[in-house]
Amino acid sequence: AFHDLLPKRQYADYYKLIKHPQALNPVQNNVKRKTYASFSAFVRDCTQIFHNAKLYNRHGSVIYVDAETLEAV
Repeated sequence: AFHDLLPKRQYADYYKLIKHPQALNPVQNNVKRKTYASFSAFVRDCTQIFHNAKLYNRHGSVIYVDAETLEAV
């Protein structure tokens, strides 16, 4: 659920609600390309993934709970 950005055609409502979409694969690509200027920029993108998941998904849903769990790591 967190690996790739959601398809825009299928999840247009997501892109209306979520202003800064993020996923693990783009973050991984940024790490490989050494795009991040700082560790805090990397952490900010990771945090954004879980914030977006909790904003879009219903409280208590599997994805919401998974986002909370991963965010705590």
